[in-house]
Amino acid sequence: MNTVSTVRHASFGTRLGAWLIDAIPYSLVPSLVFRITGEWIYGLAAYPIVGLLWSVLPEARTGSTFGKLVVGIKVLDQRSGIPIGLPRSIVRWLVKYVVCSVLPVGYLWYFRGGESRTWADLAAGTVVVTPYADSEVEPG
Repeated sequence: MNTVSTVRHASFGTRLGAWLIDAIPYSLVPSLVFRITGEWIYGLAAYPIVGLLWSVLPEARTGSTFGKLVVGIKVLDQRSGIPIGLPRSIVRWLVKYVVCSVLPVGYLWYFRGGESRTWADLAAGTVVVTPYADSEVEPG
C-alpha cells in the first residue's frame, strides 16, 4: 500500500482539471431538473444530490471522483494514505462547494506554506496526491 510519503502532492493545475471535469454534472443536472420542473427550488435541491452521488460517495470509498480518475489524482488521509470515509468526505465536500464557493481564498490556500492543501483538505485532514508519480508501487 502506498502511504502519503511515497506519493507527491497533486499540482494546482491538475486539481483544477479534475474540478472542471467534475463540474459538468453540477451544471447540467440542476439545469435539467429546473427545465423539466419549472421550479428553481428543485434545481437547487438537485445540487447536493449530485454532490453526494458524484463526489462524496466515490471520494469516501476510493479517494477519486470521475474527474480525479481522469487526471490521475486521489484524495487520501494525510496520515495513513487511505481513502477518507463518508463523514470526512462530507466535510470536505461542504467546505469545498459551500464555503470556498463563497470565499474563494479557500482554494488559493493551496499556495500558502508549501503544504499544497486547500481549506477543504485542512478541514477533512486530507491530501490530494498523484499516487503513480515517481513510484513503481500501485496504491493498495
